[in-house]
Formats: sequence, structure tokens, C-alpha cells
Amino acid sequence: MVAASLALVVKAVFSLVESVIGFNQRCPWPYEWRFRREKCTTPQRPFYACLYNEFSLQYSENCTRKEYESQKGRRVVFGPGISEKDCAESRFQPIKFTTHSFSDCIYAKSTCSEEGQVHVKNGSSFVDRSCRCDYRKGYDYITKPKEFKDKCSCVPSLEDCSCYLTNCTGNSALTQGIFK
Repeated sequence: MVAASLALVVKAVFSLVESVIGFNQRCPWPYEWRFRREKCTTPQRPFYACLYNEFSLQYSENCTRKEYESQKGRRVVFGPGISEKDCAESRFQPIKFTTHSFSDCIYAKSTCSEEGQVHVKNGSSFVDRSCRCDYRKGYDYITKPKEFKDKCSCVPSLEDCSCYLTNCTGNSALTQGIFK
């Protein structure tokens, strides 16, 4: 009973807010899509989409006859019609993009900013950045990376890339994860 009343209050507040400000700055959060879909869709246009509009330079809502899908590493945008664009430099999309509940590429690229980490490669629109432990400052992996052939870099979205500060003894030195 309380949950149903709360849902009605949230829906009423949401309707009021949307009529005043809309979604110019962002698309609805995933839990808000259901409310937006209910207000927008019809039997002739059963699919709701909120995508970046390349002409107005803001997000636009639309109800469409079909759902749209793009290749991995790309997102769907409103432009001259519906088109595909690469993910923003700070994001990546390792799977196909669908307008079902997304408005941007779903993953943020790793920042490689944890203690002892340094940036190695920027990745791509469908692969995350890779990092390594800064062996020049004495950092090594807590768990050795498994994903790459060289074993010197690590992709934080695929495995643990945590580093720790080692204490080299005697005349030993840490070089690319190997004691010499």
C-alpha cells in the first residue's frame, strides 16, 4: 500500500518536473525511463528513445516505430535522421548499443589514477584504457595481469589492476614488474 502510494507521488512529481524543465541536460535515469515511456508511446510508436540531438546540441525524446541498434563502439544519435557516432573519448561500448534504455555509451573509461597506476594506452571506442603499475617509483601489481601478452599492462574493467609499493632489497631494482 505504501509502495503504491509512493509510486503515485513520484509519478506526479516527475510529471510536474518534466513539464517545467524537460530533459535538455540529460536523458532520464534508467529507473525514470518507464515513466517517460508511459507518457510517450502509442500503439503506432511503441518505442521510447532519448538521444543526443546533433542539431539542437541537447538531448531529445522521441517515440518511434522501432528500436535502433548500433555497432559496438558507437552510439545512436538524432542527426539527419537516426545515425551512429563513435563513443565520446571518455567512454566505451564493448557491445551493440540499443535505444531501449541508453542514451550514451554505457561504460566510462578507467582513469588509471589509483595509487601507483600510470596510463599506458587510451583504448578505443569499444575497449577500455590500459594501465600499469609505475615500476619506476617502486610499484608492482598485487595480482599479476592475465589479459595481455606482455603481462605489463592491465585493463581495470577486466581485472584487478591494484598496485602496491614494494621494497627492493640490496642491489635489486624493479623493472617492468620483474626483479633484477
